Amino acid sequence: MKIRSGFVSNSSSSSFVLLGAKLKGVAISDEMKMKMLDDIGRTYDKTDADDIDDCFGCALYGGAFELRNPGETDAWGKILVEGDDCELLEASEYSFEELAEQAKVIKQKIKDMFGIDADIKLITGTYFC
Repeated sequence: MKIRSGFVSNSSSSSFVLLGAKLKGVAISDEMKMKMLDDIGRTYDKTDADDIDDCFGCALYGGAFELRNPGETDAWGKILVEGDDCELLEASEYSFEELAEQAKVIKQKIKDMFGIDADIKLITGTYFC
């Protein structure tokens, strides 16, 4: 019988393909969070910073916004494909023309959110969930 000593993890992971940009160390202002929540019709207490953060986090990780940062990585953009370690990535296809059009929209959304003129790329990765 073998006995394992050391770190044993029971965590799960997800893989993704994202059209967007890596934005290390950027933050979304409370004003932008409120605008994004208002845009999707989410109700929250505008006078409570914790409630703004909680509602924004739930909406962000619940997929309510077109732009996301999977697993709190530095990558922000539109997730094209996502799957966890228990399932295969979903099948999908995009033409280069479709990707180019989506890249323009994502570039503008990132500029609106963060004030950054980002270089849009295809980004792949894995995060723990």
